[in-house]
Amino acid sequence: MAVVGQESSIVPPKPEALLERYGASMDALVAREMAAFEGQAKQAASAAQGTDPAPLNRLGVVYARFSRLNEAEKAFAGSAKIRPNAPAYINLGNVYLIKGDYGKALDAFKKASAASPRSVAALAGAALAAFELEDKAAAAAFLAELARIDEAAAGRYAYLSSDSGSRAASSSAANAVAWEE
Repeated sequence: MAVVGQESSIVPPKPEALLERYGASMDALVAREMAAFEGQAKQAASAAQGTDPAPLNRLGVVYARFSRLNEAEKAFAGSAKIRPNAPAYINLGNVYLIKGDYGKALDAFKKASAASPRSVAALAGAALAAFELEDKAAAAAFLAELARIDEAAAGRYAYLSSDSGSRAASSSAANAVAWEE
């Protein structure tokens, strides 16, 4: 107990030490929480014996939600290898958007669109990737196709085809991806 007029001998921890402990605690929590999801997804993928792409895609979603993007990328690529499918390609595109690899993102979204021509997520992702590559004509073309399918969705991405489209808006869109299961 401190006495008035006397200095306390209690020294607070350094902010760096607190952040380090917090980071380690969060890593342990994520690892614990993820272990159950990962185990179930791996078991389902193994049971499918390489014939069903869905379990690997679900495993990728688990990894992605815990920001383990390299593992997610491998799982999505494995899912697409079993059988080309829109969810795996959309998720790959999302991973590449987050990583800032817009060329790969655009390729993945194009493959998703080829697998599912009416996919709103594939067309919106392709428009976003094209915008980031500064190909406004391609972004506008993807948005025009999107508008034929879903006008409301196209409206949410209209800034990508305008001259005043901003990188800040597209960056926040890239960080708000939806994972396809």
